[in-house]
Parts: sequence; C-alpha cells; structure tokens
Amino acid sequence: LFDGTNGLYIIIHQKGLVHYQIDKKSCTLYIKNNGLSTVDINCACLDKYQHLWIGTSNGLNEFNPYTKKITHYFMEDGLPDNYVTSLK
Repeated sequence: LFDGTNGLYIIIHQKGLVHYQIDKKSCTLYIKNNGLSTVDINCACLDKYQHLWIGTSNGLNEFNPYTKKITHYFMEDGLPDNYVTSLK
C-alpha cells in the first residue's frame, strides 16, 4: 500500500509490517517486539488521515505514520472478535 506521502507499506506473511520510505531509502520492520499485537496479519487499509489499520489474529492495530505509534484494539474495546479478517 502507498502511504500517501513518500512510502510504502509491505505486509510480509508471518513476519510483520515493513514501512519503506522511498525518499530516505530506509525500511522499518514492525513486529510484536516493537508495536504490533502479532505478526499474523490478515488485512490492512489506509484511512483519510493516512493511518494504517491492520487486522490481525490478535486484534486491530492502528499505525500512525506521523508518530510511528501503534494502538491496539480488542474485544474489551468494543470489537466483536479479536480475529479481524476484513476492514470495511
């Protein structure tokens, strides 16, 4: 997915999320140790603010590209299930 600024999001099956910044020619790998709730990613989409929403087998993750912060949402936050397979 193109991030809307100057980068790409690349989901690598069972490995995590890569954010590649084209202008800086640099990559950042996001895994469980640095923010994701799991590396088992099922789907992803961008919202109008360029935040990346990541549906996983362990909740919904919101990646803010400006702060690089990942926020997690689970059933206790109102999700119908922690296994998120599609985003609409």
